[in-house]
Amino acid sequence: QTAALRAPNNPRAHHNYAFNLAEAGFYDEALRQFAITIKLAPDTAMFQTNYGVLLGKLGRYQEALEHLRRAVQLDPKDWKYVTNLGAVLWKKGSVDNAAICFEEAIKIDPRAAVPYAALASIALAKGQTTRAHELVQKAIDLEPYNPTSQYILGMVLLTIGDLPGARASFQSAIRLDLNQGKTTSNVGWTYHQYHMDKDALAFLRQSLALNPEQVDCQVRLAWILATSSDETIRNGAEALAIAEKLVKSQPFRTPTLLDLLAVSLADSGRFPEAQAALQEAIAQSKDHKENWLPSLEKRLALFEKGLPFRESPGKVMPPNPIEQKPSDP
Repeated sequence: QTAALRAPNNPRAHHNYAFNLAEAGFYDEALRQFAITIKLAPDTAMFQTNYGVLLGKLGRYQEALEHLRRAVQLDPKDWKYVTNLGAVLWKKGSVDNAAICFEEAIKIDPRAAVPYAALASIALAKGQTTRAHELVQKAIDLEPYNPTSQYILGMVLLTIGDLPGARASFQSAIRLDLNQGKTTSNVGWTYHQYHMDKDALAFLRQSLALNPEQVDCQVRLAWILATSSDETIRNGAEALAIAEKLVKSQPFRTPTLLDLLAVSLADSGRFPEAQAALQEAIAQSKDHKENWLPSLEKRLALFEKGLPFRESPGKVMPPNPIEQKPSDP
């Protein structure tokens, strides 16, 4: 912050400030600082990709893609920039285009493990378990101690019904990752995606025991508690307590937090407040083209009828485990 104030025309100072603001969860100010950075230095690929990464994290995919594509144009020989682009395309729902990006990243650097792991996840989402296993094994061969690849191997094994093998791979991923709380949370969310909510809650609570301040993990825990189709584990009161605390404590009311608040309010029968929270989330999209909007609009229609939202088993795709990795400042 001091550097950005003392050197207002230095784009790297603003970029580093924005980067750390984003890491700390101060998204509103991070976006403003990234915008200043891009205005001062529009032709720096690292600045463009990191701005795009944050926009993608906030669900603003259209804007994110503009900056991520610009980064690739500026430096087409860096596989990380191409992979970042593919990750947001995947989140947006453009799976085939994401696969093209990951394949291009492999052409740029065949020794990079992450694109193989990303392709494995896409193959898994398409039901191509044999190909997924081959690709993730290639990633592991290249980087045996990469926790992401071990995590994806666990997903593959979970898909084919090898529950002991999946659990062993997930435990390897947790053991190898320096941020064990985050990886444990990801494992818990994966169990949820495969409709194993009791296992999911166990891992999510374990993750919070390691690091109670994880916002993403708290969101995941509250979401399951508010929306699970398993009545034996649903706990709307706990979900609402978590959601209200997060909305009050976080500096930016993201669509994700507002959606969580809405489903928690609806589970408690407070439908007018649930509708207001969702309407605020929907209003945050300038062009109404983001792929998460239809889901929010469907939930809004449910709440208008006085009905809570419940997850539907069999309709959840395997998750995208490849998070866009920003370049260090």
